Parts: sequence; structure tokens; C-alpha cells
Amino acid sequence: MDDINQLQQLLQELMQAADEVLSSGEEIPDEFMDELSNEIEATQSRIQALGTPAKQPMPEMEHAMPSSNINSFSYDPKKEELYVKFQGDYPFQNGSMYKYGGIPPYVADAFKQGAASAKTEGENDWGQWWEGKNPSMGATLNQLIKGGGFPYSRIS
Repeated sequence: MDDINQLQQLLQELMQAADEVLSSGEEIPDEFMDELSNEIEATQSRIQALGTPAKQPMPEMEHAMPSSNINSFSYDPKKEELYVKFQGDYPFQNGSMYKYGGIPPYVADAFKQGAASAKTEGENDWGQWWEGKNPSMGATLNQLIKGGGFPYSRIS
């Protein structure tokens, strides 16, 4: 268990460093963000290899704004965890759910508002999107959360 505690401490330090870098407002080289993201993922993998944490109850989901990508979400500010349920096969709402960790409140707020603009265009059975569409929860998830290198895991 000592190894897991050390790795969890390292992961926390990496996430704090990522948060400081992201909130600095400075332009961050892609190579640095890629390396930081890779280190966070590698540390998470080592933690999982050493032991699986106790199963957590599923969070109660809030409904998202209309989205062709995201069905619903929930944010736990105490744990800084964002749970996102994606749209499933139309008309069913059976999409996968992911947990994103280390999400500071200001990033969660931007996500809730769909603050980023879509960079692509397309449509599916749940709706359509176009380049520049704003608000866009899918674009915000991709740009701020996935692009920010926050650790994630599929939970269903």
C-alpha cells in the first residue's frame, strides 16, 4: 500500500502542476502538455496495476444543455471530479460514462457553460454542430479537459 500512497502523492503533485500551468494564462508548448499528460496517465496506470480502489457509487447526474455528444454530467467540487455520460445509440440514452479527475472549479464552470466553440461540423441522431458553434459542451470537453491532460477513466 505504501507504493500506492507514494504514487497517489505524485499524481496529486502532477495535477497541481498542471493546474498551475493551465491557470497561468501563458502559452504552453504542446510538447510540454503532451509530456505532462503522458506522465499523469503513466502514474494512474501504475496505481491501478498495484490495486483497484473500492467501487464508488454512481453519481447522480445533472442534465446538460442540449448536446449532440453529451447526455448529462455531474461535478463534485470537493473531489474535483467531473462525471460525463455521453449520448448512446439513438433513441436510447445508453452512452458510456467517464470520470475526469483533478478538474478545478473554473474548468468545471467553463464546461457547464459550453464555453469553447466547435472546431468541426457534422450531425448525428442527437443533433448537429458546425464550426464556430457556441456554446458547445463537446468542444469544451475536448479542448479544456481532454486537451488539458486531465486524467480520466471509463466507469460504465
